[in-house]
Amino acid sequence: MRVIQVINDLELKNGGAQKIVCKLASYLGVSGFEIHSIVLKKSRYDKIGYYSISTIFNLYFQLKKLQIKKYELIHVHLFPAVFYVRILQYFWPQTFIIFTEHSTQNNRRNRRLFYLLDRWIYSGLHKVVVISNGVGESLLKYMPTIKDKLVLIYNGIEQAYSKNTEGKSTLQVIDRKNIRAVSIGRLVNMKNFDLLIRYIDSFNKNSKEARINLDIYGEGPEFENLKALINSRDLDNCIMLKGYSDNIDFTSYSTFLLLSEYEGFGLAVLESMSNGLICIVSDVDGLNELCCHKSLNKGIFLVNPNSQDDFNSNLQTVLDNIDLWEIWSLNNIERASYFSDERMFQEYLTLYQNVYKKSRI
Repeated sequence: MRVIQVINDLELKNGGAQKIVCKLASYLGVSGFEIHSIVLKKSRYDKIGYYSISTIFNLYFQLKKLQIKKYELIHVHLFPAVFYVRILQYFWPQTFIIFTEHSTQNNRRNRRLFYLLDRWIYSGLHKVVVISNGVGESLLKYMPTIKDKLVLIYNGIEQAYSKNTEGKSTLQVIDRKNIRAVSIGRLVNMKNFDLLIRYIDSFNKNSKEARINLDIYGEGPEFENLKALINSRDLDNCIMLKGYSDNIDFTSYSTFLLLSEYEGFGLAVLESMSNGLICIVSDVDGLNELCCHKSLNKGIFLVNPNSQDDFNSNLQTVLDNIDLWEIWSLNNIERASYFSDERMFQEYLTLYQNVYKKSRI
């Protein structure tokens, strides 16, 4: 089978979509597929097999050069990549298009003109993959006519196997008085890193029994603002901006914190769970699906991102139950194992094969 992937860029620091594209390309390449990936914007992660183009005209000529008529399907991610592919569909109507929706929200959904554009785009897609139930539900509220096109495929991660030979968690940093916490994400407003910094500052000033030390990994337009906030509150000794890293040492931490306004899925949370970290994250669609059940505390605590009191209460619960950390850590590892790369690959493979069969009819 022959597949072309199209995405805006392959900057891994920009989010989960880029990581999924790279993983799928590698997996399909060793599974006997003829796979090519096209990116609209050149990045430092470009390599052989990836073609960088800058305009819809270049995309047309690149697809023509790849002899698009010989390919069974195009798998496209993000906007405007899906917009470009949808326009070019008129030149190759026999090619099936799969689109993966990665977010519960975007700016287009608040404007009537963009609704009409999106309705046209979705009308030409053969299948729409959603990466969580939350993404699917929000998309159906916006575009209910595409219900029959939706397919749920959770994102996957490479399992960390954070257990030693005795079956115990490798959670090493268990110091109730000096908590090592980590947060990961693109430094943009919707991630609420400014709120997290303020919450940590307030907690540390009012707690006489514990201190939170936070490392934030990520890059983005809010970097300078967050740096200024840290400096203005004299927090350099407990909160650090670490920049982007694709090789974080999770064994240095016991706790993961994230207060996003919304998330499509939450790969960073899942990676932290897989490494046995206890997680305090926003109770929003996409993230709350990572719990075994919202009413049960399994090592991931759901909070209102706009409530300092809710954050403090859950953090205090974690601190007051240090004897349960080992159990919570193992619970998170077990839950994360459900969202494996292998599971994701097999579900995409099944989808591709089903679409391929329809294209042969």
